[in-house]
Amino acid sequence: MNLPPRYAQTLLAHPRGAEELLHRNLTAYLRMRRPQPDVGDDDVGDRTDDPLMALPAAWSVAQASKDDPAGASAAEDCPSPAAETTSPALPPLSRKQISTLLAAAGSHPRALAQSLENILGDDVCARPLIELARSIDRGAKDQRLLELLEQSPGGKLLIFANFRKTLDHLAELLQSVNVPYAMFTGAESAAEKDAAVDAFRERVPVLLCSESGGEGRNLQFANTLVNYDLPWNPMRIEQRVGRIHRIGQTREVFIFNLCAAGSLEAQILDVLNEKIRMFELVVGEVGSILGNLEGGEEFETLVLNLWLRSRDEGELQHSFAQLGHALLEAQEDYLQTKEFDDALFGDDFE
Repeated sequence: MNLPPRYAQTLLAHPRGAEELLHRNLTAYLRMRRPQPDVGDDDVGDRTDDPLMALPAAWSVAQASKDDPAGASAAEDCPSPAAETTSPALPPLSRKQISTLLAAAGSHPRALAQSLENILGDDVCARPLIELARSIDRGAKDQRLLELLEQSPGGKLLIFANFRKTLDHLAELLQSVNVPYAMFTGAESAAEKDAAVDAFRERVPVLLCSESGGEGRNLQFANTLVNYDLPWNPMRIEQRVGRIHRIGQTREVFIFNLCAAGSLEAQILDVLNEKIRMFELVVGEVGSILGNLEGGEEFETLVLNLWLRSRDEGELQHSFAQLGHALLEAQEDYLQTKEFDDALFGDDFE
């Protein structure tokens, strides 16, 4: 299958002020509430020797509400992870809850605020985090997106996001700068989806998409895709790209990945793009490479395990470096197998 080349670029956003504080305090809070270790996984669970654990998480998040006496006084009742002998510890969150919150943190503060409310709404210690997330309108990623729109006059951008709250925010952002758009999510009827695609083809420069966006629709008239946030599953990233990089596409395809500097998404992108050049691979090769990873775990499970086992950001970076080496070895195994199959079967092998 001969397709035009595709090119990927990572656009780093640098959170500042309240947004930076939000990410820092969220990390401290989630490390405090990590789930207990699985059998044979001694490195996961509560860490009394974790540098982040030495900081009372409730005090930390309360700094965002220091001008709010009610919020500050409520936070005083929160247990400190550094004083578990005198304060009852908060119960651990489940792996799914942790992964959901980490994924939301990689999207937009509004998506994070909603996820925090859904999962932690009854925890007084989480209230300052929720209020801080709600207080942030334009994030660092928004600025990079607006810059990209300015640099793409006359182009058509397919913008993907994991969370509906993020899509709603992006709709408001585009309205505020007078950029027309259409919306394609699982919530629309078939007729509404058809109308959105028609509008994108004929009139508007932007189509905002959920994970199901564009399924079964001909979108090859566009050749630029923006990942506002990233799924942890590389196959889902590949499916997004496949909406426009497929049979019928006649132009080069450009992929822009937005991620916050130093974030979990940035580290995921580093191992996928910098190590195995994921966006330069032929469709299907990513799955073959991942299938050669030892352990047979799904990639998103590997990512979550790395985060859960890491005591701090330095240790997390080291773990991702090891994952990068494992991916390179898996890619080499795949290429050797492919070379053998090509030599054995020639053009008859697929």
